[in-house]
Amino acid sequence: MDYIAIGTVYGSHGVRGHVKVGSFSGEFEHFRALQRVQLRKGVQQREFAVEEVRVNERGALLKLGGIETPEDAKRWNRWEIWVPRENACPLSEGEYYSADLHGLRLVCEGEDLGTIVSVWDNGASDLLEIEGPDGARRVVPFIEQFIGEINLSERFAELKQRWVLE
Repeated sequence: MDYIAIGTVYGSHGVRGHVKVGSFSGEFEHFRALQRVQLRKGVQQREFAVEEVRVNERGALLKLGGIETPEDAKRWNRWEIWVPRENACPLSEGEYYSADLHGLRLVCEGEDLGTIVSVWDNGASDLLEIEGPDGARRVVPFIEQFIGEINLSERFAELKQRWVLE
């Protein structure tokens, strides 16, 4: 099964072991449908049944099976929340999961300029970190001015303006 990270635990709430959750997409409604999640940190992982989901304007609270106290909940702080891809936030036209952009070749006018090795959220726009053939890393804003076609099946992203890497 194909899993994807949708958020992270960032604290505990209340006396019954609820965990506070941040969403990587900024959306929380899809959390309401979760029945099971995996918490992962590095190579460690553990699966939990989702007993309750509360969504408000600040985020989401999850009650996970087996986490019964604030102390239990705090143990999972900074662990990522992973779910089957079909349970992740639905995408609109022109949106992509960061995980799907990792490893794409960056091409401009048919020339391979490097590989996307990470995606950063800087608030204004996402940034693509590109590792060139020489091992040097550069950053390109993931905006329409610089990035054209994204082809997931052929594993490339089009760079519209080469100068942005210089």
